[in-house]
Amino acid sequence: MDCDIKSARQNRRQHLCSDFGILPRCRKNSTFNPVKIVKFLAQCSFYSIGIFAVFAIVSRFSHRSLIWKYPVVFPVLLQLWWFATIYFWLFILHSWLNRLLRSLQKNEYQKLIVVLLISFCVIPSVVRVSYHAELLWFIILYVVAGYVRLHGNILLPQKKNGAGFCMLMSLVLFALMACLRISGIMLEKRLPIFSSHTISLGEMHNVFSFLIAVYLFQAFLKLKLGYHSWINFLAATTFGVYLIHDHPAVRRWLWSYFFLTDDMQNIVGIVLYSVMAVLTIYFVCAAIDTMRKYCFERPFLALLNHISPRLQNSTHRIYGFMRSIIFGK
Repeated sequence: MDCDIKSARQNRRQHLCSDFGILPRCRKNSTFNPVKIVKFLAQCSFYSIGIFAVFAIVSRFSHRSLIWKYPVVFPVLLQLWWFATIYFWLFILHSWLNRLLRSLQKNEYQKLIVVLLISFCVIPSVVRVSYHAELLWFIILYVVAGYVRLHGNILLPQKKNGAGFCMLMSLVLFALMACLRISGIMLEKRLPIFSSHTISLGEMHNVFSFLIAVYLFQAFLKLKLGYHSWINFLAATTFGVYLIHDHPAVRRWLWSYFFLTDDMQNIVGIVLYSVMAVLTIYFVCAAIDTMRKYCFERPFLALLNHISPRLQNSTHRIYGFMRSIIFGK
């Protein structure tokens, strides 16, 4: 199983359905907050250093261990986790994006979405070219999510705007995409061009993936679940779960050596086995992240809040220095 960073990034591009829900929110008065940036970087560094230490100790610091292949310091800047890196830069930009989006009239906003989707979603899906970076695609998703938040529904008829209809559309699109992919596999020899196009249906910027994500996003927005503390608790651990199980070394160990996925692909209960594996990973990683918050993050946040005025002042000084260099005094 190839678990280098590049291939891992390509494999994760197919999972888009949750991207809308974890984008920074399109808030009216959002500002650049260095404290949140430091907290984010500290969490990523904690798992980068901690996982390296565990694997290095277990392997007795053997130079043959794969853990030495991956960056330990500056994991976000060096793209140890591709999604964390994209989220980091989007988080830095989101306050200015919010102001730009809120300044647009509704019809101008709609034109912007149409142009972006045709250029970076529809055309790449048809001709199978990818000329956009991951950050640009996340900005496009942010623009669409901002429209839903500011102006309401998208891709929904006026009389069919409930959560049930959104869920139904997601299931129909998913079933259609699955049928097309199965057809592409069966017709690989007879219609190779059709088959090659169906392989890309699950990619992140594909029209099907985008539509499913939009309908799921709107469905959960319309669900009136109320307040549930256990949902908030699980949601708070999601990013930590991602950092732990998607670390290249952990991922390789989990699927190749612990769950033995290569040997289990042909068993009768593969679906049940997969569900149990996913649940086990989630709850174990969630428990680890909860312990990290209580043992490490709380005292760290207390220190960070204490020095936050100095951090804010340092940020303004750096900004002023760079501004004077670029634009002059």
